[in-house]
Amino acid sequence: MSEILYHFFVRLGFGMLATMPLVGPRQIGRTYYVLNSLCALGLWIAALAIRSRGDLGLVNLWLAGAALALMLSFMLDPTASPRAAFTFVGLALALAAIAMLGESRRLHGSAFYNSTAFLWLTFLLSSLLVGGTMVAMILGHFYLVTPRLSFGYLARFTKLLGVLLVLRLAAALVPVVGGQLLASPAGVDRGIFLIDHVAFLAQRGLVLVALAALLPMIWDCVKRRANQSATGLLYVAAFLALMGEAVATYFAVSYRLPI
Repeated sequence: MSEILYHFFVRLGFGMLATMPLVGPRQIGRTYYVLNSLCALGLWIAALAIRSRGDLGLVNLWLAGAALALMLSFMLDPTASPRAAFTFVGLALALAAIAMLGESRRLHGSAFYNSTAFLWLTFLLSSLLVGGTMVAMILGHFYLVTPRLSFGYLARFTKLLGVLLVLRLAAALVPVVGGQLLASPAGVDRGIFLIDHVAFLAQRGLVLVALAALLPMIWDCVKRRANQSATGLLYVAAFLALMGEAVATYFAVSYRLPI
């Protein structure tokens, strides 16, 4: 469980930080950036603590460097000096991406769907989908305190989430078609394995379908400038994305199946 949480926290933090700059700092203010950056930093620090368990020799140095770069970005105001602030944010993202690549190498298998490159691709898509959904949900609240904020930003997030969902679904189908989803590991009770496995697979599929059904509703609310309705639906979408990608992390870490 600790390994699953480590991977999930790293992905969620990366996705939030990567999609946060879709809104210009001068249009929304510093609070938006500080809130999302703090969430990402907290997730990465929690991931480092979970992995190391108090042993500094087990710390992922790439992820630790990413957290340090993100800390340094707090010293700069993105509304006053966006280039300098985003330099450290970009550095943090690059180091975190290298950390995820290292984990992909550690988890890789012999099949194409669990090769290092494909695992890393699914990790990135998973990160952007769940992190982007969370940031979009947070963004919805800023329309209440920033009335002049353009709805184009929320529309941009909705379009991005639609593209990411299509790509994530396509990537998830690769191990479904090419993998042995119901092949139980050695030493595991077959009956218990099938009950748990089928339940998780069904939940994963239903979450992707539910997200696909929600996005057109969110888009309709955005077109009508119904901010509170869109934000409410984004709450549901964020909850579904969190559940779905948590289960996807479980399959990737436990069975090398990046669904």
